[in-house]
Amino acid sequence: MMCPKLGYVPCSGDLSYPADKRRFCHYAKNRRLPYEIAKPLGEYDLLIVTGGADITFWSRWKRGKTKIIFELINPYLDASHWNIRNSLRGLAKFATRQFRYLELNYWKAIREMCNRADAVICTTDSQKQRILPWCPNVHVILDFQAEVSRNVKTTYSRSSTIHLVWEGLPHNVVSISEIAAVLHEIKQEHPLALHIVTDLEYYEFMRSLGRKRTFDVIRKIFQPVHLYSWTEATCSSIITACDIALIPLKRTDPIEWG
Repeated sequence: MMCPKLGYVPCSGDLSYPADKRRFCHYAKNRRLPYEIAKPLGEYDLLIVTGGADITFWSRWKRGKTKIIFELINPYLDASHWNIRNSLRGLAKFATRQFRYLELNYWKAIREMCNRADAVICTTDSQKQRILPWCPNVHVILDFQAEVSRNVKTTYSRSSTIHLVWEGLPHNVVSISEIAAVLHEIKQEHPLALHIVTDLEYYEFMRSLGRKRTFDVIRKIFQPVHLYSWTEATCSSIITACDIALIPLKRTDPIEWG
């Protein structure tokens, strides 16, 4: 029996982005599924299109009887149909040639991609309910974390200083500001130290504009802070050495909260 031809439209060209490494690429490697980076003029039985792809192009893509799976990790459909961030996101992606077609309403672009897809992968039940009106075939699938979760915390004793830890994408580190006032208040009675595990530098916009040093951002929010470069080999050991892990979220931001 001939193996179906699989095409993958990644988030990053070198497949280094977490959404690539922890999702389809990891699954394909473990199942020994051959695939190729999808080409616009390619012929495929199945296409896996990630949220980092040019959805204005792939939502219009019609070649043969290709089935499309759309991987929608972020809950963009939870945001308002029209808002400034949506408009700027679509415009910026078009200006930087990440989008072939101009789509000011990013919410609509996501909806059209869901509508085109034969199946959609998401990460929460609430997100699934948002997608169902546009695609009846929706599945909640979480990331593969085995390569990162190498250590399990076994010791819960602590020193006089309470060590807090945050891990994530660097542009989300500003979420610490949501609880900064509380941390400063606690620090008056209990010594605190904040440990950040992320990339040392990042781009604030479109992964290519507004380069920033992560330490410069976080030190304005809380000190003392210790910054560690994120690697699969050391991530879990740093986290398990700390006392409390923090995941602050902004409830007024529907995308972040979702």
